[in-house]
Amino acid sequence: MTVSRSNLIARNTSLQTAGHVVGLGVAVGSAAILTRYLGVRAYGTLSLLGVLLTLPVTVLNGSLDTLTVRRLSSGEHEGATFLSNVLGVKLAVTGAFAAAAVLVTIAAPVSLPLRLAVGVFGIAVVASGVQGTLLAVEQARLDFRLPVVVDIGGRVVTLAGVALVVLSPHPGDPLTRVALVVTAGAAATLLWLAVTVIARRRRLSLRPAARRRSWAELGRSGVPLALISLLGLVNYRLDVVALGALAGTHAVGIYAVATRFMDAVLPLATFFVAAAFPVLSATALEAASQREGRARRAAEFLALASIPIMVGGCVFAPQLVHIVAGHAYAASVTPLRLLLLSLPLSYVSTFLLYLLIAADRQRQVVPLMVASIALNLALNVALVPFYSYDGPAIATLTTEIAGMVVLLEMVRRMLGIRVLSISLVRTAGAGAAMLATALLLQPVDAVLACAASIVAYAAASLTLRVVRPLDLKLLVGKAT
Repeated sequence: MTVSRSNLIARNTSLQTAGHVVGLGVAVGSAAILTRYLGVRAYGTLSLLGVLLTLPVTVLNGSLDTLTVRRLSSGEHEGATFLSNVLGVKLAVTGAFAAAAVLVTIAAPVSLPLRLAVGVFGIAVVASGVQGTLLAVEQARLDFRLPVVVDIGGRVVTLAGVALVVLSPHPGDPLTRVALVVTAGAAATLLWLAVTVIARRRRLSLRPAARRRSWAELGRSGVPLALISLLGLVNYRLDVVALGALAGTHAVGIYAVATRFMDAVLPLATFFVAAAFPVLSATALEAASQREGRARRAAEFLALASIPIMVGGCVFAPQLVHIVAGHAYAASVTPLRLLLLSLPLSYVSTFLLYLLIAADRQRQVVPLMVASIALNLALNVALVPFYSYDGPAIATLTTEIAGMVVLLEMVRRMLGIRVLSISLVRTAGAGAAMLATALLLQPVDAVLACAASIVAYAAASLTLRVVRPLDLKLLVGKAT
């Protein structure tokens, strides 16, 4: 990887991370408001709706958008016709899913507010699908400015809408409050789709197309990626659904607070992978010896980023839960700690997965995803009756350990790349220094312990040469 490419990856990762930090502050404010406004059970209902109704857009964005980036990055420029057909497929599939969801609620014995919430959610799903394709083109061009603006802007507008809802007279029915919150989020999605269309209308053809041959080709190329995305989503959200079925919405509400923290930090790995994926696709045909060093350094970077989040989150979990959700959600501390332990594994596994996808080996990943879901489901069924909201967190940690071990072996066998290195051990040592500092100073003052542990981690990383001068130059885009 040339320094110029490394500069772009570092710059785009930093840009997305900075945007996410800003957006995270907004999201924390939204969560603090919503948990109190809705209450535990209604918040659990909102979480279940989010899991069930975002399925199609997540699958499509994880397949067709990945295909778009890979093709454009590898030089397969198909222009307006390709993008128009991608938009056509997305509108057809998401529109059909939204209509089916509404019909199910009409046929089912549910209240009118819940039906309205599902209908509005369906509109947001369609809009998000279109938005995903437009932003995938920006990713292929290694330009992440518009995606970051859209992410931050969407969160800010959603917070403003939620604040307006909360300041209005409170409906007595909790499901009516859920419907109002969903409407605020959908309005934000539609607004920022309009901004994206206006910003890029002269550079892209935004007319959806329905050419049979093009759709068939998209289906053949996109189905394996869609299956991976679907299985990954099912695996990630299966715990919430299983918990709701086995323990009820109160347990989901407790567990949802822990998953909200994970939702906030998991995208950091996605940012790095999104910035690196066009380069991984363009260099997929290089010799394994040329790619091994880059793969190792990427894994080291992801470990370096995830370990302080894991350590700090585990130590200060009680304070974090209290600040964001309040005393009623104190039971969320244990599942949060368990989920945070799986964070470094998840970060590295995400990179390994997309390393295989960039090399067009996604078909070989599907059996692993199926096995992971089976293991996750079996563990949830076995653990939830005894451990309630702690059970899914234990299942997630176990599944992540098994998944990363298998992915490491697949990358070694299929691509000839060994990812593990001694630097990962040094990174763990820096994390141990951070943990010791935090535990030592936490009884004195939590803020002091947090600040000192971050300094200890940075100092240990430099001393152990986990972070090198070139890394700092790349981070600010000044490497030559």
